[in-house]
Amino acid sequence: MLRLLSKVKAIEAAGVLGVDLSRLSGNYQRALSTKCENRSPPGCGSWPRRARRAALVCFLWQSYRAAVDQVVDMFDKLLARAQTQAQNELDQQLSRQRQTTQISFAALSSLSRIILDDTISK
Repeated sequence: MLRLLSKVKAIEAAGVLGVDLSRLSGNYQRALSTKCENRSPPGCGSWPRRARRAALVCFLWQSYRAAVDQVVDMFDKLLARAQTQAQNELDQQLSRQRQTTQISFAALSSLSRIILDDTISK
């Protein structure tokens, strides 16, 4: 989780989130991102400068979105795990209290029978 958060912070610090990509369709952004992802940096060197920059920005945007989605998903799973753990602990505690209460009632019942039997027999 910390690795993902540092990735998100690094992309934010790069300043590419301020670049307006509204002129490019979502499919074209994904295509540029995929092209950039599948090539090594020297392989992208033959591209025109604007195409390289657009592909890199699209790649970073896609990486940012994927990382944020993963962070949210992981956070949701951690919350669910914490809730399950807390519920299990609460159930165990209630079970122990229930057992203690039942033992106490059984002891009181036995005592009340003894007390009432002694009173009646006198």
